[in-house]
Amino acid sequence: MLNKFLMVIAGGGTGALLRYSIGLLIPKASESAFPWATLLVNLLGCLAIGIFYKLYYQEEAYRLLLITGLLGGFTTFSSFGMESYQLILSKKWDFFAFYFTATNLFGILCVWLGSRLPAIFSTN
Repeated sequence: MLNKFLMVIAGGGTGALLRYSIGLLIPKASESAFPWATLLVNLLGCLAIGIFYKLYYQEEAYRLLLITGLLGGFTTFSSFGMESYQLILSKKWDFFAFYFTATNLFGILCVWLGSRLPAIFSTN
């Protein structure tokens, strides 16, 4: 049981560091600027969960490390909610509409694409 917790902790810490690093690479110009880093993180997370689900879902150790841990620490749905709310409060309707639509529509498409990539790159 302890090993399972350690796998989630290791993955979660790594995911959080990756998310933080992307935030440093793609900083917001101001508090009201479009949240590009969060959008990128969530889309990459959706792509990755599609890949990991297809490749590793039946293997508990990989599932705990990569899906529960890494992607749990990496993706930022709560940040998406807060940033959407801030865009609404600041009446940036065009940014809100794009952000909401892009996150949801492209997120689902990234999961689908990620679930297809292992078969595309498979040597079998």
